[in-house]
Amino acid sequence: MKRLMRLRGSQHLRDLCAETEFNRAQLIQPFFVVEGLNEAELIPGLRGNVRHNISSALQQIEKDLAEGVTQFLLFPVPATTSGFVVRMSGLGFGSVETTNVVVFAVDVV
Repeated sequence: MKRLMRLRGSQHLRDLCAETEFNRAQLIQPFFVVEGLNEAELIPGLRGNVRHNISSALQQIEKDLAEGVTQFLLFPVPATTSGFVVRMSGLGFGSVETTNVVVFAVDVV
């Protein structure tokens, strides 16, 4: 077997050609938590992802933790965008409002 030395000529090339490692600790599980959703529903454009309500998100997080996934990214989706904009505008009191889906989802998770 002939080993090509040109790929190891400099440290920069060695770094570029080095073996990479990928494991579960590097995965980030996205969660789309929808305010007022009755049950989890598939997202057609994102194969394998679903829109969750709070309880289904918690169940899925428990399963993911058991499988070794420890990184999660929460995408809270308010029931109405107009109400969300009103709550988040002005003095910013919407960021601590307990009825805000963002605050509620983060607090529960």
